Order: sequence, then structure tokens, then C-alpha cells
Amino acid sequence: MIGIIITKFLFHISILYLWFLLAFGTDSILPGQSISYNQTITSRNGVFELGFIPPESDCDYKSPECICTIFGIWYSKLAVLTTVWGPRIKHHDIWSHNSLQLTMSPYGNLQLSNGTESVALWSSRSSSEFNSTKLVLDNNGNLVIRSILDPNQIYWQSFDHPIGTWLPGAKVKFNRLANIEQAYLSSNYWSNFTFEMDPKTMKSIILKKNGIRYGACRLKGISFSCSLQLGWYNGEADMILHDHTTVSYVSNENETYFTYKLANSSTLTRFIIDDNGYFTQLMWSEDSKIWEVSKLRLSDAYCNQYAIYNHRRKHFSTCSSAIGPDSQRQPASEYGRHSLLQCHDGEKDGFILIHNASIAGSNNAEISQPGNPERCKRACMNDCSCPAYYYKDMCVAWNQSSFDLQYARGFDLYYRLARTYRLVITTTKRKNEPGFILLVLGATVGGMCLILTLLVLIWKNRSMKIHASKAVKGSLQHIFGEDHGILGWRARYQIGLGIAKGLAYLHEECRECIIHCDIKPENILLDENFNPKIGDFGLVKLLGRDFSQVLTTMRGTRGYLAPEWISGTAITSKADVYSYGMMLFEIISGKRNWSIRINEEDDYIPLQVMEKLTSDGEVINLLDNKLAGDANPEELIRACRVAGWCIQEDEKDRLSMVQVVQILEGVSEVINPPIPRFLQYVAQIPEDSTAYHTCTAG
Repeated sequence: MIGIIITKFLFHISILYLWFLLAFGTDSILPGQSISYNQTITSRNGVFELGFIPPESDCDYKSPECICTIFGIWYSKLAVLTTVWGPRIKHHDIWSHNSLQLTMSPYGNLQLSNGTESVALWSSRSSSEFNSTKLVLDNNGNLVIRSILDPNQIYWQSFDHPIGTWLPGAKVKFNRLANIEQAYLSSNYWSNFTFEMDPKTMKSIILKKNGIRYGACRLKGISFSCSLQLGWYNGEADMILHDHTTVSYVSNENETYFTYKLANSSTLTRFIIDDNGYFTQLMWSEDSKIWEVSKLRLSDAYCNQYAIYNHRRKHFSTCSSAIGPDSQRQPASEYGRHSLLQCHDGEKDGFILIHNASIAGSNNAEISQPGNPERCKRACMNDCSCPAYYYKDMCVAWNQSSFDLQYARGFDLYYRLARTYRLVITTTKRKNEPGFILLVLGATVGGMCLILTLLVLIWKNRSMKIHASKAVKGSLQHIFGEDHGILGWRARYQIGLGIAKGLAYLHEECRECIIHCDIKPENILLDENFNPKIGDFGLVKLLGRDFSQVLTTMRGTRGYLAPEWISGTAITSKADVYSYGMMLFEIISGKRNWSIRINEEDDYIPLQVMEKLTSDGEVINLLDNKLAGDANPEELIRACRVAGWCIQEDEKDRLSMVQVVQILEGVSEVINPPIPRFLQYVAQIPEDSTAYHTCTAG
């Protein structure tokens, strides 16, 4: 009996001793302990940190049902906040206070609560028989609930519940016992991309969007060989692994998985599926302070004759100015001419020069005797079936409408395009910004001014589709006139949605964040179907994703300038969001937000709409009088709320353009916005004040 008592006593002493030792560790949370909103724990090697993530970093906290990464793991020493794990949590009022707590229960359950409610916002749903577990942030970024007595006894780990990032030592696996594949979700909630082990072959990683497969990647030596169907590219692509990366494939009776390791454990690397759906490896560069993307080598494939494959870089689209969807010949996601070529009239068609090009195969090429470049050009011009030619000692012309263009050590190819698209502004290239080319083109046909803006973004490891079209309906400013007909509510709503999609692309889907800096109705061009095109990129600025570059020089137009332009604080893409919100008010009301006010502040549309939303919600009375109340009530309320959130005084309170798209499409809901204090001041500014004159400096 005494022996049993002594044994139990020693057992409890050992537990207390272990707790005493572990209490001073910064990588652990013991049973009964918790961390609050302003506290963190750090892995012993100092690489990873666990804590609460600021709401403006990841949370759609303006939505009635907030979908957020509230707490998570990130790289501790990087200037750029890079989250590698964090559960997605749904809650309608999660950021109304700072009483959030992450608590380790006595029996092995990790739970998140807001301190004032008994219901857990999130839980690991793990348990242990004994009060002898702890939460540890391991050196590899894995958050583990394990036994204090037996560290090999694991009750729960974040590596089994991945979000966004595949870290060294983690697995992309298929659980044979449970017959379940483990999916890695995109770090961006809205993009809906995933990658996981193929449950059929169990030898490849498959890529999905909204649950639909669009690609698969097989391990092939020092690369993943991927088969992709991305619209602009359908074919094989090799994603080259960064140096010193070793990927292993393991299969046994319990599970089948891929895992990887690095020769140098101090190197930071991760695999992700980005917002464009690319499965890629990122390596942190301490010299340049950025995440370097793995090389992507594409096979000799193309979406159609308007895309050029580059052997030296990642695939990117380089197209003539006469491109766009051709519904009669191919899907809308691909490209084709929509300006007809003219034959036998050298004054109507033209050619665009593409340097260092080659064309795979020459079965459809006609080789002429030596002559001169001008004769070669005329011969192709007068032949309806000749889309391109080159001249080097002899004339080589093609007589087919489709061919495989490639960038290589080739020749100067002259590609045919309709003369209605004529260069009137020369190409500009910014100094000290290699790889960026901005082309602004225009044309005049029959006295109608057509604006064509072509952004060619050639990134080291990114691509951007090129789309060009004619703005036959002029610009959006015509909705304010009396002699251009009535633009119905449905058309207005679709225009607002289309502009939002365009800005979301510029802000989110390019390697650098592109800030337009001058969003206003005059710069929104409408085609024959009233589809909006964002034009006039004269004030455009690029901003690194890490915000290492800041923009402070004022630029833009009165009535659309965000408050930060006036205060002189650093500018982000949220300045475009503000301009969009002001323009959305104008689309709704049919009135300029800076026009002469009859009843002073009582007639200032943004303030009127915001006050109506917070009072009786009867915004139908503020709709453009020309529409006579003919509008979808739900869409009208939605648009007014979006506009209100977009013009919040603090940029952190504004929606992102991705969120705007989701709300306008009805995918997400949004509550009434608060009225910004500055609106009262703006409403009282005299119409002839200089406070909002156009600024184009810098």
C-alpha cells in the first residue's frame, strides 16, 4: 500500500516538475493556459510564430457572416506577413472586441473563444484520457497537441489540417484507412483552388477549382510535370524545384503521400496554389526580401495563334491589338480576331513587329526568291490568307490562319492586324523596372474616338492575358447627359460589376499590384454591348505585394480622390476602391458627386444614400430620375452598401475589389456601412473650391 502511494506521489511530482520546466518555454501552451489577442508563442528555432491575425489582414469582417483566419502561424522574422496555417472561422461579430482567447483544455482540446460567450468559435476536437498534454509549435511550423510524458504520442496536429501552404516535412496524402484525401486549400478564401493527392492513381497531385479538376502534377526528377487546362494554356508544364529540394513519394498500407525536405534547414520555402491556380514553390530571398517563384517550363503548346510561347521565360500572352473572344470559332475564354482584315488594299491593314519569334513547322510557308522587304510586305498584304511574314535574304510568308508562335532565337516576324487599330502613342518602358511594358494605343475611325488600352505585363514568373476592344458606345460619363438615351438599371448594375472585376484583376491577380489612380466615368469605356473597359492608364502605378514601395504624390481627379491623397499618407489599392465607390454612387443616382448642389449638403448624393441606409433604407427615392424607380430593390440596396463601404475614411475599413465582386454577384452579403465623418465636411465644400481639382503630378 505504501509502495503504491509513493509511486503515485513520485508520478505527480514528475508531472509538476515537467510543468515547471515547460512553463518557461515560449513554444508551448500547457493545460489550462491560454494566449490572448496580443500574445504569441514562437517555435524554439525562432522561425514560426502563433498568434492572432489583425482583422484587416485576412478577414471579410464587414460581412454578416465573417469568414476569417482569426489566428494562425506565420514566419516570425519576415517583414512581410506570410501566414502558413490558420483555420477558417465563420462568425458574424468576431471583431467587435479584443477578448479572444486560445485555450488549451486539461484533456487535450485546443479551443478559441471570445471570452464572453461559452460557445467555442473553433476547436481542434481532440481529447486525451489524462491531464498530461500540451500544445507545441514545432520548429517545422507544425502545431501539435502531444503527451507530456510521451512526446511521440500525438493527439492532433496542424499538418493534418492544412490551409494554403505545404511546408517541408508535411504531407500531401491519401489516408488509406479512412479512404480520405487531404486537400490543401488556397490561402485566399475567395479563389476556391485546392491541391490534393489523386485518389484514383495515388501517384499525382491534382489541382481543382470549386471542386472541378483542371490539372494534375506528377513527380519527375527535379520537377513536377503538370498537365494543365487553364483556358489560355492547355498542355504540359514542368514546375522546376528550387535547388536543394528533395521530394519523396511514400506508399504503405496506411497512407500514400508526397513529402519534401531541404538540404539546408535554414532556407525558407513552401508550396502553394496561388490565386491564379498555379501549383508552385516559393523560396525566400534574403537579398531581395521577396518570395521567389519556381521556374515553370511549358511544352510546345498554345491556346491559339495569338499566344506566344517563350522558351526563356514562363508562358505569357503576347497578342496583336485585334484580339478578343470569337464566339463562332472558339470558346469565349480564348482569343480570336474581331476586326476583319482587309485584302488588296494596303492602306487598311497593317503589321505589328514581334522580335525573336519563330513558328513551329513550315509546311504552310511560301518562300519567294530574293527581293526586298517592301515587296515581301506588299505580297503578304494583298493575300487574304497571309497572316504573317518575315524577310531575311528572302521572303517567307504563311498562308494559314493558325500557327504556333514561339519566343526563341528566331527572326523579326511581322504579324498582320486590322488598320482600325493604329498606334498613336509610342511604347514606354519605365526605367529601373525591368520586364514592365506599358502600351497605350488609340485609333480614329469615321470621326469616332476609340481608345484601346493594352497592358503587356511580362513578369519573370507570371502572365497576364491581353484583351483589346473598341469602345463604340463612348465612355460612362454619357449616363449623365440627356441626349444619349436612358441606360437601364440592369445595364448599370452589370457595368458596376464589370468595373469591379477589372479592378480586382489589376489589384489581385498580377504579380505586382497595379493601381490605376484615376478611376472615374470618363475612363470607363463601353463597347457595343455596354461591357465596361477600364481605360487611360496614364497615372498607373505598380506596388509590390509587400508594400515595399509607397506612393504619396497626389494624382487623380476631384470628387474621386481618397482622403489619404489629401493627408499625404502612403497609397495602396484602396485608393482605387474609394474612387470606385464614388463612381458607383454616380451610376446609381445619375448625378456627379461634385456637381453644383441646390440644397447644399442635403443634395450631396453619397451623404444622402448613407443617411437613407442607416434610417429607413428607402434608397429607391435616390435612384436616377430617368429610371422612374425601375430597379431591382435587392441589387439597389446591395450597390448602395458596397459604395458606402468603399468610401470609408480609413482605408482598412474599405472593401477589397474582390469582396465587391462577391457581394455584387450575390455570393456574399454585407451590412449597412457607417457614415464617414469626412462626408459632412465634403458636403459643405463650395463647388468652385480647389480642394478637388485634377492632380496629375508624378
